[in-house]
Amino acid sequence: MIYLKEGKTPLNLAYNDEIVHEGNGKYQLTFKFPTDNSTWELLTEETLLLADDLHGEQEFIIFEVERHHADITVYANQVATLLNNYSITELSVNNASGDRVMRSLVSSIIREHKFTFSSDIANTHNLNLKNITVANSLFKGKHSILGQWGGDLIRDKYDIRLLSNGGSNKEALFMYKKNLKTYQQK
Repeated sequence: MIYLKEGKTPLNLAYNDEIVHEGNGKYQLTFKFPTDNSTWELLTEETLLLADDLHGEQEFIIFEVERHHADITVYANQVATLLNNYSITELSVNNASGDRVMRSLVSSIIREHKFTFSSDIANTHNLNLKNITVANSLFKGKHSILGQWGGDLIRDKYDIRLLSNGGSNKEALFMYKKNLKTYQQK
C-alpha cells in the first residue's frame, strides 16, 4: 500500500507499483495513478510517500512525475537519497572501525538532519575526506566508507546501517512456505 506521508492519505487507486532495491545502490518506487481522481494533483516532486516494502514501511520522496493521457507515472527514491543534498566539512579517521567512522560522519554533517548512522564492522581503515556530499562519502568509489570498509548498506527510513552481512537467510522461500535450497529445471 502507498500513502501520502502528510495526513497518511492512502493512494488506493495506485497500480503497477514496484519497488526496486539493489544492494548498496538503487532503491526506487514507481507506480501509476489515474488522472480522473483529483488526488493525482498532490503527487508532485519532493512529496513524501510511505510504501510497504518486504521489511516494513519505507519512506520515499518523489523526484519525477510523467503525465500521460489517462494517468501519471510517479518515480520516487528512498529518503536516503536526500544525503546527496547534505555536505560534510571534513571526515578524518585513522584505524577506525565501521561504527567509529559512521559516528564521525554524523558529527561532520554541516546542517541539521534526521538521519542516524551505525555499523557492526570491526575492520579498521583510514579515511580522509573534505567538502563533499554525505552520499559521496558513504558510497561513491573506492575512497568512500563503503569502498574502504565494505559490507552492505541497509536503509530503513532515516536509519543508515553499514553491516558486514546485510542478510542472514540466503535461501529462497516460495509458495507453501517450503525452503528451496537447490532446484533443477528441465
